[in-house]
Amino acid sequence: YILAEQYEEGINLLKEARSNNPQDNRIAGLISEAYAKSGDQEMAIMELKQLLAVDPGNIEALIMLGKVYAMANMFDPATMTFKEVIKAAPHLSTGHVELGKIYIKMGHSFEDQTMIENGVTELREALNADPNSADAHFEMGMIHRERQKIDEALAEFDIAQKLDKLNPQIKEMYSELSKAKLVNQASDSI
Repeated sequence: YILAEQYEEGINLLKEARSNNPQDNRIAGLISEAYAKSGDQEMAIMELKQLLAVDPGNIEALIMLGKVYAMANMFDPATMTFKEVIKAAPHLSTGHVELGKIYIKMGHSFEDQTMIENGVTELREALNADPNSADAHFEMGMIHRERQKIDEALAEFDIAQKLDKLNPQIKEMYSELSKAKLVNQASDSI
């Protein structure tokens, strides 16, 4: 139901499953994810906070909470949540990637170049934690693209594409940028 974007039905089925298995925290995580995808960030946050109250070491729930805060443009709680993720799981690149994305988003919103640079620093930290982070390579590619550094962007998208062959967004961005580069080269030679 969730994949078919029939969120209400999916949430109801998941709640029924939770009533039969109240100790299964994966179900609570799926319910919060369904709420988030349906656009109901308030319910997603509530579900995640309840889950974290009974399972405070659940890194996946903490990451999801940060993502939901970010979706709702709640930058301060999102930032604090991802800093908590980094502290609890420094070996994971996800906290750095998501914190970097928030800093970059805030930098664009407030036209603050320092904030954008903080985001880039976090993306580099993500790559230090995990050089095979497709998300970090993709986000670095987006930064290079924004800065008109087409070759660097293509290199990052190429790496990301090799690491995550199933992500259509990466493939689309690589293809779009490759075509733009060819058009620029063709117009330069005229």
